[in-house]
Amino acid sequence: MRCAASLFDIYSNDFVQGPADMLPVNQWKLRENELNRAKKLYLRGLDLLYRGLEVKYKGFSQAAANTGTDEAAFENILKKCKKDDVGFLYWAAAGGMAAYSTDQFDFDLNARIPEWKAMALRAYELNPDFNGAALDEFLFILYGSLPASLGGDEELALEYYQKAIDKTGGRSASALITRAEMISAADVTEQGYELFKECLEKALAINPDEDESSRLVTIINQRKAQWLLDNAYMYFSFLPFPDDY
Repeated sequence: MRCAASLFDIYSNDFVQGPADMLPVNQWKLRENELNRAKKLYLRGLDLLYRGLEVKYKGFSQAAANTGTDEAAFENILKKCKKDDVGFLYWAAAGGMAAYSTDQFDFDLNARIPEWKAMALRAYELNPDFNGAALDEFLFILYGSLPASLGGDEELALEYYQKAIDKTGGRSASALITRAEMISAADVTEQGYELFKECLEKALAINPDEDESSRLVTIINQRKAQWLLDNAYMYFSFLPFPDDY
């Protein structure tokens, strides 16, 4: 069940949401349809993972649903989780946040952010090195992409970013790309562009053949890095538009 559920997340991110995010502006309708498809896939995987956690810890789903009104009950049930539950916790948190990223006007998903944050932090307590730097990358994205009102924290985000870079020896293409995207949202000056470009060039410089276990993910991430570089004019207004725009 864990493998099947994680495949929903991986497939949706790499082959549905990822390509949709790179569609040209004039294909907005197709982009909207594909993001909706990605959201459904993420939520399908999330449902499978919650079923698994409910089997192991009766009352898990109800406690998770009540996080907003009874945080202590969910924290108590999370304390029962063990190291071999980390995969369930990570993929559920990642799938939930990914679903939210496709539709940030879904207020039901918005209300569940504290639930997924708590799951990720418990997973980190149990096994901070799960899947290399996967949890560091997730917490970097979570703290870095959310506003302070939803738990965002730039300082914490950068701490987890540095941990991801250190753990992977600088080979975390996803962390470098996310860092570039955050820079493009926060600093549209020439200095911001240089930092944006530096992160993406580091991601592109990674040799995907050095680690066969992450080869496909690295190649897919590098496609996104190249797309961001080629379309930097969309984020930095001082850059010229291409002749064929």
